Amino acid sequence: MRNRPVFGVLFFLLCVAAFFAPGLSWARDDLVVGFFAFEPHAMRGESGEPAGAAVEYLSKHIAPHMDASVLIQGPIPFSRLMFRFEEGWYDAVLLLARTRERQGRFVYPPEPFGFMRPALLVRSGALTGGLTRPEQVDGMRIGFVQGAWIVPFLRRSKARFDLIAGGYATEKNLRKFVQGRVDAVFSPDRASIVYGAGKAEVERFRVVDVPGEKVGLFTVFHPDVPDAVVRDYARALERARSQVDYETVLDGYLEPSESSGPDSSQP
Repeated sequence: MRNRPVFGVLFFLLCVAAFFAPGLSWARDDLVVGFFAFEPHAMRGESGEPAGAAVEYLSKHIAPHMDASVLIQGPIPFSRLMFRFEEGWYDAVLLLARTRERQGRFVYPPEPFGFMRPALLVRSGALTGGLTRPEQVDGMRIGFVQGAWIVPFLRRSKARFDLIAGGYATEKNLRKFVQGRVDAVFSPDRASIVYGAGKAEVERFRVVDVPGEKVGLFTVFHPDVPDAVVRDYARALERARSQVDYETVLDGYLEPSESSGPDSSQP
């Protein structure tokens, strides 16, 4: 009988620890979503707040239709974010492409909220008729981020890939483009290269679509998040898309970039 107060205190402490433990955040009212920097989709705002097209689409267009409130945190370095996500610190990651390996570990909703489209940034007089055959880029020096995905179309060409690694790789490639050290810069995401060119004040460029499949962008959930929450998100996304699609929101971040440079028209 004398041990009852002790057991009562221990039980209370265990309950508190379980409530705050990583991996159980879905039990709270907030759905905690982390993101890595991927401009213009997700980035740090002028005052340090989460910003970007994907952040805006989730917070202003999807979340209002959900039962749970959504808390968005970031940007967080990609490797650290994925480690914390797997450990359960976050209930979801704002945007990820779908791969076989990830699909076996995480929970994907039925539909992506948006898409990435591969593109080349070239000089204003290049590829004016668009890109339809791999041999059109034969001999071109193309800036490329080491380890990133290359579309099969470009693999079939005889282009020379100028690889660069490390942080701010796209910005470094754009600098090389301005300096004339590469003829083009490839990105698996058209929006990011257009935005980056505007931010870097690149002049006299055009962005050409590269033939290839578009890649879906998904908000991906931790396996401990209940199925009902994922279904709630999917329903909210469907309602959001019936009112405004992601590309419309994304275009609002690209308008300044599209107009930077006297010949940055899109084919």
